[in-house]
Amino acid sequence: MSEDVSTLGTRQLRSMKTVVSADRLRIRRSRAVVLGGVLFAGLCTFSAWYPLFPGQQVHHNWNLAYDLSGDLSAEPTPLVVHFFARWLLLFLSVLAALVGSGAIAGQVQSGYGRTLQTLPCSRRTVVFGTACTRAVTAGVITAIGLSAGGVTIWIRFDTIDLATYLYFSAVTIGYAMSLTVLAVGVSALVRTRLRALFLTLGPMVLAIYFGGDILASRAFRSALLVQPYQILVSGAHERLIARPHIEPYLDELNGTDIVTLESSADVPLYLTDIGVAMTMVLIPMVVLAVGTWRYNRRELLVN
Repeated sequence: MSEDVSTLGTRQLRSMKTVVSADRLRIRRSRAVVLGGVLFAGLCTFSAWYPLFPGQQVHHNWNLAYDLSGDLSAEPTPLVVHFFARWLLLFLSVLAALVGSGAIAGQVQSGYGRTLQTLPCSRRTVVFGTACTRAVTAGVITAIGLSAGGVTIWIRFDTIDLATYLYFSAVTIGYAMSLTVLAVGVSALVRTRLRALFLTLGPMVLAIYFGGDILASRAFRSALLVQPYQILVSGAHERLIARPHIEPYLDELNGTDIVTLESSADVPLYLTDIGVAMTMVLIPMVVLAVGTWRYNRRELLVN
């Protein structure tokens, strides 16, 4: 019995490697991935060289605030991280949609569906193997861009808070991979790449706005993944404040140290670091599971 289980596991591992290898070959042939990586690195470099000083973000319609007390010039890294964590929401959504939306959808039109049928792999393995490959691709592109941004911070300011920036980079890479898995799940639900792109990028752009709307419930905002990402980013430095943690006390901020206020705020359990990290993992996996179920029931040779 144990030998049968071991043999089955070995076969599944080989099937996964076959899918990953085939999809890596598709990615290497795509110039869009290389162009996206170069563009992302350029944007990170430009943004790190010309950071925008925020206003009083505690009253802004976002989940991440910056403590303006003290000398701003003394700590450039958290200031740049604060700026990055806002505009990256849009770019990472575009990156995830471009990398993930064409992963499964459009296989019939491109002829890749016939290639998959020649491989000794189940459709479930195809979806999960492709999701892993695309997530790693998005993570690598994000890591390259953030590395360029980190070098620019050091050159521009002659200093960098390495711990803060590495923590922020790790969270951002995880967020990019999470969005990409979600995009692959949506891609498995539909047949054409254009429809997958529309159904992925459209909701992600809407989530950027509604994910920071204080009129919406915090549970709803957490489900949109924007709030969990920015809450995790807030843990990079004491100047970065997770706005949902202090929302019940916004009217009491006059003359109050918001860092102290945040540490005493009573927030739901799902807004803890562990809670939001689980949210960023579970929601894309649920979408991927639904997409896998739909893909299993589809006839690949029928348009």
